[in-house]
This record gives sequence, structure tokens and C-alpha cells, in this order.
Amino acid sequence: GVMVFNRSVLPGYSALFRHYNDDMYLGTYILPGGKATSRCIAPVELELVQHHPYIQKAFGDRYEFAEKRIVAPIRLGGVVKSYGRQVLLVGDSAGQVDPLTGEGIHCAMQAARIASQCLSEMFHTGDFSLAACEAYSLRCWDLFGWDFIASQLAAVAIYRFPILLDAVAVAGARRGQAFLDFFGEVMTGVRSKAAFLQQPDLVRDIVLELFRQIWLQYIWGCTPLVPQDIGEKVVARRAAKP
Repeated sequence: GVMVFNRSVLPGYSALFRHYNDDMYLGTYILPGGKATSRCIAPVELELVQHHPYIQKAFGDRYEFAEKRIVAPIRLGGVVKSYGRQVLLVGDSAGQVDPLTGEGIHCAMQAARIASQCLSEMFHTGDFSLAACEAYSLRCWDLFGWDFIASQLAAVAIYRFPILLDAVAVAGARRGQAFLDFFGEVMTGVRSKAAFLQQPDLVRDIVLELFRQIWLQYIWGCTPLVPQDIGEKVVARRAAKP
């Protein structure tokens, strides 16, 4: 799959996948913090297919939609209370979805493991009280709650300074497959966002590339490699509607 960060839907993004039968899947994640809403998905995706060089090449000129587009909301960043008396919420119902990526499968699997451990302890002790159920929520927070906060901060930074994405993309391209593997683990929740800070060489490369991109785009006046204005008029127009 390929992640496409387009300025009009930041901090959200679009994702392009090729299925086993050669069908192409294009999905767009609208995340909190930007101007885009779910009403923008259809027209923005149409512009991406028609004008974005990578997506246009993947779809070609003779494409047709195999299924009706489906739009659905999900909770992000965790709910305030994911437990009740003899109740444990797991996965999307508990909002265990990363606010930066919209990914939640790995967090849900981790939460399910914690829930099974807590239930085993409850049956062992015979304690099914509210306090016993709260232990599940606290353990989930300790495992990935702080990462959700880091993701929220990262989403704000990306929305305000999109050039950060250019720096990460170029610096990552130099490192090749090793960076893609690492980036995939971080973005899917297998590794914490703090893993970036544990690689000082990578942080240095991104910072240096950030200064280079600032020079190229804002001072030297170089044109970005891909169009940045796709969907901007649509988003602005629909954001202005009540």
C-alpha cells in the first residue's frame, strides 16, 4: 500500500492498495484537526484519480468503480471510560484508534490480550467489581495511551507545517527498505512513536532534510514533486457550509 498525504485533507491522508485480484482500493482518512470533513471525500478522491500523478498512473484512463463508496465515522484516541461494571470495551468501541493514522487493529489486539488477562484474574479472585474492571482501562492507557497523545501532537504539527512530510519522505527514501519497515511498524502501532527518538541518526537526517526543503521550496522557489492544491477548493467550499 501507498500513503498519499495531500495538503487539503491534512492531517488525514489517502491510502492506495492493490488487491490480490488486481483491483485498486483508494480510501481517505479524515482525521480531527483539519478543515476537511467526510463530505469532502468523494470529490477529493475523484480529483486524486484524475490529477495526482501516482494515483492517476495506478488507475489508468479506463477505470470504473466496482463498489459504492462507504463513509463511516470511528472514535479516535480512546474514550474517557472504556469500562463499566462487568463491561470492558475493546477496539473501535473504546476508540482505541491512533489519532495520527486512523489505524486500530494492533491496539485492539493488545487491548483484547489485556482484557483476557483481566477477566482471568476476575474469575480467579471472584472480584467483578467496577474497580476490578478499571484495571483494564489503566493497563491499556499505560501500554498505548501516551502514544495517542504523541500522535495528536504530531497531527497538529503536520497540519501546520506540511513540509515536515516532505522532509520525512526524502530522508526515508535515502534509507530505503529499512526505513519503510520501521515507518510501517510505527504507523501501525507495532512500535511507539517514541521509537523515532531512539534513532538519533534518523532524527538528524530528517532535521537536516527539513532545512534543505525549507531552502528549496520557500527560498529557492522549487516546485514540489506532486501537486499540492488537489481538493483545496472543494474542502474550502464545503468547510464554509454550515
